[in-house]
Amino acid sequence: MKSTQKPLDQVVHRNIRALLEVRRREEAALGPQQRIARSIGRVVSRITFVYINCGIVLFWVVYNSGFYFEPFDPYPYHILSLLLAFGAILLTSFVLLAQDHLDKLSEKRADLDVQISLLTEQELTRLIQLTDLIAQRLQVSSDQVDQLEQMKGEIEPETLLHQIEDETLNFEDESTDTKKSDRLPPKAV
Repeated sequence: MKSTQKPLDQVVHRNIRALLEVRRREEAALGPQQRIARSIGRVVSRITFVYINCGIVLFWVVYNSGFYFEPFDPYPYHILSLLLAFGAILLTSFVLLAQDHLDKLSEKRADLDVQISLLTEQELTRLIQLTDLIAQRLQVSSDQVDQLEQMKGEIEPETLLHQIEDETLNFEDESTDTKKSDRLPPKAV
């Protein structure tokens, strides 16, 4: 059976399949506690959960107001306060667990992005070098020889990271100095 997909469609299809397979493996690698935490996180992150909780609290208050029934938790509703505080602690824990998991996934994806960017940069450098060799053999001159020479050079990730850190620190220092000078009273002339 011959495929009717275009080559680009096949590449996109393969990439989507690969991503789905990675997600499936990550899901399978989760432990039971992580799965429970994620399930609870999905439930409590819906607006229906908010409505149900509001309904329960409203029912609790009306029931314990003493108008219709004998209250088991009269005003100021100590049991309700205790249950809500305990629920808040649990929900906060589940949210933090889910957030931690998302942070780890985000770090993995950022690492993948960096790897792909580095590979792309290396491939582009090789293509520029190859194009330059072809241009030399065909005796084609370039007006932008300096730029081409720079582009042909390898970029070391460590050097780039140090340069970014230095520039960031310099920028932060400059902005701190600017803020300080804005707060200083004008000098008397």
